[in-house]
Amino acid sequence: GRLFREQRFMVGIPARELAEEAGIGQQEKPSSESLQLLQGIIDAYMENEDGSLTLIDYKTDRFYGLAPEAAKESLRQRYGLQLRLYRRALRQLLEKPVAETLIYSTWLSDAVQL
Repeated sequence: GRLFREQRFMVGIPARELAEEAGIGQQEKPSSESLQLLQGIIDAYMENEDGSLTLIDYKTDRFYGLAPEAAKESLRQRYGLQLRLYRRALRQLLEKPVAETLIYSTWLSDAVQL
């Protein structure tokens, strides 16, 4: 496959769908279909041989005193929403499925799958 690095993006997402991604409760969800602007920089993604994509985000968080599995769970909790939104943006922009989403922890020297 091919590797792409530091890809800037800007997409519009309906407010209601953005609230769903963020896990906002039913009472608080906006009913509006107005578009909310989402922009960022995807650290890297790979185009796999089957045409699907693998999203990769690099993190430098340090985890003194935490077991590796606890550190991985912390990364999932901290960055899960960000990567779900990046995944959605990538799928929307390239019109290809995102088969895998990974956080690469420089502290752990390991990939964490979401």
